[in-house]
Amino acid sequence: MQIFYRNVLAIETNEYYTRGILVKTSGKRAVIKKWNEIVHKEKNTLLLSDSHLENIKQLLDKVGRDIEDYVVLNFPFSRMIFSVQKMPPLSTDQLLKAVSFKISEETNISPSNLVVDVSLPKKKQVINSEFPIFTAKKEFMDRYLSRILSVAKCNEPDILLPDNLKFLELMDQNCLISSSADKNFTFIICEDVPYSVLFTFKSGTLVQISEIPYSLKYLLESLEEKGMNRSDIIKIFLKGTEMGSLEHITGSNDIFEDYYRHFVYECEKTISNTMNKMGISENKDAVQSILICSMNKRNSRTITNNLLRSKVLMGIRISELPLKNDYPENMDSLRGLMGLAYRGVRELGKYKFV
Repeated sequence: MQIFYRNVLAIETNEYYTRGILVKTSGKRAVIKKWNEIVHKEKNTLLLSDSHLENIKQLLDKVGRDIEDYVVLNFPFSRMIFSVQKMPPLSTDQLLKAVSFKISEETNISPSNLVVDVSLPKKKQVINSEFPIFTAKKEFMDRYLSRILSVAKCNEPDILLPDNLKFLELMDQNCLISSSADKNFTFIICEDVPYSVLFTFKSGTLVQISEIPYSLKYLLESLEEKGMNRSDIIKIFLKGTEMGSLEHITGSNDIFEDYYRHFVYECEKTISNTMNKMGISENKDAVQSILICSMNKRNSRTITNNLLRSKVLMGIRISELPLKNDYPENMDSLRGLMGLAYRGVRELGKYKFV
C-alpha cells in the first residue's frame, strides 16, 4: 500500500513509440524509479490497433504498475479541438455547460457527444473573459480509453492530457513574463514525430494553438525511402545525440537540409498567419520571443539555429525553451514523457525532482 508515498505512472504513446515512467513522490521529493520505451517496428502501426495496444501492454509490464498509482495518459493531439471563447462570469459547472452548447453550435455536434474542459484563469473572472477551451468527441474518447484499459490492461487514468500540452509542463513559467508592457506575445514551437505545434501566449495566457503542418514523420519517411531501418531512425530521433552522425555517415545531408528548410518555412508561415489573426502583423515589437522545444536538446538547438538564419523572423528573439529548474539532466531524451510526469506530480503537491 502507498501510505507514506505516492507513485505517478506516466504513459506517452502514439503511432511511432510508447514510453512509460514511474515516479515516487514522498516528502518534497520526486524520484524517478524506472522508465522504459518501445519503438513500434511495424510501419503501419495505427492508433488503437492490436499491435499498438500490445506495445502498451508490454511497456506496462516492463515499467510495472500498481492499482494505487496516479496515472497520467496522453490523448492524441489530432483528436482535440482548441478554441478561445468569451464568456460572462459563471460558476465552473455553468461555464462548462455554456461552453458545451456554444461549441456544439460551431461544430454541429450534439453537446452529449462532446467532452469539454476549460482552462480557468488564476485571476478573478471579469465580464467577457476569454477562456482556452479543449474539446474532443466523446465517442472517440470512450473508445480510446476502453481499448487501452481492456486490451492493454492499463489502469484507468487520473489525468488524460492532450498530447501537445506535455511540452508546456516542462517550461520555466518565467519565460512568459514580458520584459515590457508592449512586448506581450510569446510563441512556442514544439516538434514531435507525429506533429508539430505553435503555442501563442498573450501576457502569459494561452490564446491560440496552431498545428505546424510539418514534423519529424516526413524526415522519417524520406530516410526510410533511402533504405534505412524505421526503428533505428525513431530511436535516434528520440535520443537526439546521434542525429549528426546519422546525417553524415549515411550521406543524407541533402535530406536533412530539405527537412529543416521546409520546417522553418512552415514555422514562419504559421507564425505570420497567427500574427495576422492577432492583429500584430506589422508589429514585431509586440513579440517578446519565439521559444523552441523538440524531443531533446540536440533537436531543439538545430531548429533554433535554422530559425535564427531566417530573414522573415529577423528582429524577434529566438531561443530554446527554458526548462524547469529541477528538470533532471539525465532525462533529456525523455522530454515528452517527463512533461506527462510533471503533470501528475504537480497534481499531487509541490514536489521537486531530485
